[in-house]
Amino acid sequence: MADAGVGHRQQPHRRPQLAPPRRAARPAARCIAIRHWDGYWFGTDRPWGDVFPHYWGALTATTLLWMRAQERAE
Repeated sequence: MADAGVGHRQQPHRRPQLAPPRRAARPAARCIAIRHWDGYWFGTDRPWGDVFPHYWGALTATTLLWMRAQERAE
């Protein structure tokens, strides 16, 4: 008597062929400079770096608190 579930176990599982990764013209992540919230720079090219938005978030929070205090004073 044949087992109904044996057929799929006998065939090896085949993964679909994936295309090889493409090499795009972009800098490696380790070469992009990033300035952290404390002013310390990470990366090699400081002039071309990105800045985390912590500074602007702190300014926004300070401004909103100031505006709230002004509204209460009126």
